[in-house]
Amino acid sequence: MDFVGRQNVIDLNPSLTIHRMSQTTPQLSGHLRRRVPRADALYNAGGMVVRPGAPGTSLDVGEEVDVVLTQGFGRHVTADVGYGHFFPGTFIEQNGSNEAIDFVHVQLALRY
Repeated sequence: MDFVGRQNVIDLNPSLTIHRMSQTTPQLSGHLRRRVPRADALYNAGGMVVRPGAPGTSLDVGEEVDVVLTQGFGRHVTADVGYGHFFPGTFIEQNGSNEAIDFVHVQLALRY
C-alpha cells in the first residue's frame, strides 16, 4: 500500500505464493509493522512524516493483509489484481484518525 514507508520501521513480512502449472499465481502476504525508536515519526514511502513521534507512544504501527492474483498471458504480459487491508495499531490510534485502510489495485505488465 505504501502507506508506511521503510524509514524507522521494522516490517515482518510473511507470504505464501502458490506456483502451479497454469499461468495463474495467487499470493497471500502480511505485514507486521513496528517503529524502531519511540521518539521518531512514522514516514510514508516518499519520506514525508505521516504521524509525529513522541516519547511514551506505542511502537505498534499496525498490520496489513494483502491478496494478489497474477495471471500470465504468454511470455511477455501479466496482469495483477490485488486487495490490501491495513489494521491500525496503537501508535496510529494514539495520534489522530485511526480508520482502517482498504486498497484495491489492477496492474498490467509488459516485458520485452
